[in-house]
Amino acid sequence: MNIRLDRNKGRDVKIVLVAVLSWYFAALGAVQAAEKPMIAIYPTIIGHGVKSFDRQEFDLQEVTRRLEEALRATRKFRVYERSETVLKEWALEGNIAQSDLARERATKFAKLNNVGLIVQPMVVEFQLGSDFKKVDGLDGMYNRTDIGRLSLTSKVLSTTTGEIKYQITISDGFQREPELVEGKLDSTDSSDWIEMAVQVGVDSATSIVNAIYPITVIHYQNNTLFLNRGAGGGVKLGDELQLFSVGEDLIDPDTNEKLGRAEFLIGNVKIIQVKPKSSTAQPIDDLQVEPKRGDIVRYLINK
Repeated sequence: MNIRLDRNKGRDVKIVLVAVLSWYFAALGAVQAAEKPMIAIYPTIIGHGVKSFDRQEFDLQEVTRRLEEALRATRKFRVYERSETVLKEWALEGNIAQSDLARERATKFAKLNNVGLIVQPMVVEFQLGSDFKKVDGLDGMYNRTDIGRLSLTSKVLSTTTGEIKYQITISDGFQREPELVEGKLDSTDSSDWIEMAVQVGVDSATSIVNAIYPITVIHYQNNTLFLNRGAGGGVKLGDELQLFSVGEDLIDPDTNEKLGRAEFLIGNVKIIQVKPKSSTAQPIDDLQVEPKRGDIVRYLINK
């Protein structure tokens, strides 16, 4: 009888322990989630110089959705969930990157909803279709080349200051090998559009993360830099980056506000090895000073 009671007590203790641990990890997850900045993605708009998209029947907001998905996948942000009402309000505001009134309204909305950053995506270049060149001596026959290109500029607004903190332009595209065909029939379709939207969304999200959470040097030895970002953060073998030496914090003497850290360019580096969460790089040319832990690397140009 006593043995059974002891076993029951042991079982009860296990149940209580499991419940306590479950509560602890749930609470820890909630705290960690709350610490992540909230980011809101405005509907994608078309730049003034892009006329070719008007003739297409593609859903422009495919870019918005893909960018949201990619930012959520980085696990660096909480992505603001938009309702139909909010979508209509945002559409009325227009381009927050150009309009002071739209930027002011966006900042007010963000503060009410605890949003720290707002991203305004804009298509600045678009091309999708088939180019045809007539084949001499063959009536009705053409060499068809399928071409696609999508360039997206994402302007990141800080709702604390109301200023555009980052501007990132990402491009993706393709040009297939010429194919001999009869007649002029465009062979590009919505799948090509979606593929470009997906890639531009992923690369834009990676660049936004790298701008807000810079890639840093964790160790330097034998002319090799060990970095804290790898394949999971979008780093690819052969990428070229600029290396900045980071100095002391910059403080506004009037307000005592921290303005960032002093940094200066000391050279360029190239990625020579990539792992899931880290990578290594070597200098392309002579460095002005020896790198140290905490120094920052940034891409030479947007990928």
